[in-house]
Amino acid sequence: MALLARRARAFAAEGRRAAGFEPPFTTVHVGTFQAGSILNIVPDRADFTFEVRSVPGDEAAAVLAELEAFMRTVALPPLRAVAPDVAVRITPRSVLPALDLAEDAPLTLLVQRLTGRNSAGRVSYGTEAGLYQNAGIPTIVCGPGHIAQAHQPEEWVAESELGSCLEFLRRLADTLTA
Repeated sequence: MALLARRARAFAAEGRRAAGFEPPFTTVHVGTFQAGSILNIVPDRADFTFEVRSVPGDEAAAVLAELEAFMRTVALPPLRAVAPDVAVRITPRSVLPALDLAEDAPLTLLVQRLTGRNSAGRVSYGTEAGLYQNAGIPTIVCGPGHIAQAHQPEEWVAESELGSCLEFLRRLADTLTA
């Protein structure tokens, strides 16, 4: 976890900057940690979960590879000298590339026209959109609601935004079938 915290500080201090993202750099965050059951018993295992949210040009997989190399070459050898069966298991849930659709891309311009917006934005949350883009499929993320209401207790989307989304989808369908 200390290695991941160092990487997070390095990205914040000197990492690549991507305009439009907040924050404008790749982030690394350890979100959960569990070990032990009581103070005077050495835990037999520890688990933690982390995420990397990379901006375009950085790769989350590189942070994962760095962690794997660190565990193999630095952390495990002294532990195995005392307990040869010590092991580390890293189980990626998902490794998602950043999405970087140009503001003048045909898909961006189409969505702007259909929504009536005159600008495109960038968001600092994870989606599978970068996977599609890397497969050669132009991809954009848009939809009803605001990220501030997502992933919260009792998250919600206003009915008016759902209506606007349905109208957008109708206009999109009309455009694609014309």
